Amino acid sequence: MASTIDLGNLNRLLNAIENNRRGLSNSLGKISSGYRLNRTGESSADSAVSAQLRSEISALTQSVRNVETGNNFISSAVGGLAGVSDLLARGRKLASQASNGGQTPRDKP
Repeated sequence: MASTIDLGNLNRLLNAIENNRRGLSNSLGKISSGYRLNRTGESSADSAVSAQLRSEISALTQSVRNVETGNNFISSAVGGLAGVSDLLARGRKLASQASNGGQTPRDKP
């Protein structure tokens, strides 16, 4: 018994497979990019929302960098002020010793 292949059914099957492959490719592209929209052919309202969200993400990223820069500046200022505080404490100690006669004339500069 010879079996026959219906070319119409085979073409429909191949078209269905191709459509599924294309849909899967589009879905994987969206998932891997992290964006819901990959092409301009999609909804303009969605494109506008997407552009707004990207803009906000960019602004927040810059804000984080600005805060980190400010934190580094403050850390540097604190280090400098600690050095000044140490110098003042040393000066006060020396002044106290000098007024109390805690140093012999040979120890005084």
